[in-house]
Amino acid sequence: MTGNRHLAILFAVTWAVVFVAGWAAIDRRAMIVDEVPSARMFPDLGSQFAAISEVRISWAAGSAFKTATLSRQAETWIVRERDGYPVDQNLLRRLLVSLDQLTVIEAKTRDPARFKRIDLRDLSIAGSRAGQVTVLGPMGEPVFDALIGKRRANPAGGPARVYLRKAAENQSWLAEGDLDLRAGPADWLNREITNIAVDEIVEAALIDGQGDRLTVVRDENLVTKFRFQEIADDVTLTSEFLPKNSAAVLEFNVFNDVRSATGLRFQPALGSAIYKTKEGLQVTVDFARDDQRRTAEGAPVEWARFRFRSLEDASPAAKTQAENLTKRTDGWAYLLPAVRMERLRQTPASVAMPAKSG
Repeated sequence: MTGNRHLAILFAVTWAVVFVAGWAAIDRRAMIVDEVPSARMFPDLGSQFAAISEVRISWAAGSAFKTATLSRQAETWIVRERDGYPVDQNLLRRLLVSLDQLTVIEAKTRDPARFKRIDLRDLSIAGSRAGQVTVLGPMGEPVFDALIGKRRANPAGGPARVYLRKAAENQSWLAEGDLDLRAGPADWLNREITNIAVDEIVEAALIDGQGDRLTVVRDENLVTKFRFQEIADDVTLTSEFLPKNSAAVLEFNVFNDVRSATGLRFQPALGSAIYKTKEGLQVTVDFARDDQRRTAEGAPVEWARFRFRSLEDASPAAKTQAENLTKRTDGWAYLLPAVRMERLRQTPASVAMPAKSG
């Protein structure tokens, strides 16, 4: 009797395991269709690189979406949403190679109701988290058009994996490939404005809206190598590194955003800064207020303009540098990081420790 009871229990447990396994297989079958051999997702893309005319990268953003349009203009590429500022072609090249190298691992769901799980809903759907890449040929015809979804780690430790589907199809795929769609139009630009080493700076004049100056001068007797000329020796600075920080603004100088300078009024009332280098390069920075665009705090955005010229005693290298930097920046206004703007706008009051009362 006891043996029969044990047999019945064993039979019940076995049946339950088989039932659960069968149900899981059915559920998995709803998510995945037949596997396919590893193959390039877009096998002909690489052969068309030289003829590509445009690349559009779009991101879902709530109920709307934003787009970066990278367009070929003769021998260069520009971002249309940034008034035609040049593309960082290394980033573009990396994207195109990554798209060409996408390798199918397995087929996934065809059911649009399941796209939310893998971030492949159409960008027009509120709450979508997909990206979309469209590559156009010489006549404007799509040669690549796919929605890019959730990324997965590669269990073998190789390139990342990503869910995607062709824009006109419901069939989704898991593919191997490391895609970086960046975060917005400005992320496809070469963000460097200048990279003039702080050791090259001999003087920087920070001029406020009233015309008062705070001058940074080189002083080899100091550990920091710079001091404020107008600040008396008995005044304590909030940081001994402030003079050097302001002198170093032109080093690794990158922007957060960019626009055409057309339509902006650059006013002395907003202040300016003038830098001079050992080689005789002069850099002038001035500012314009944009009432059409606001900061998170509601204040008008302020843009910076950079102008370059070689002084009379400038070296040939400085003259060439002025020409090259002017060619890159002429006609553009830059949104700088807040800390860099702060260093451009130091005043005697802002750099000194408050006097002790009593």
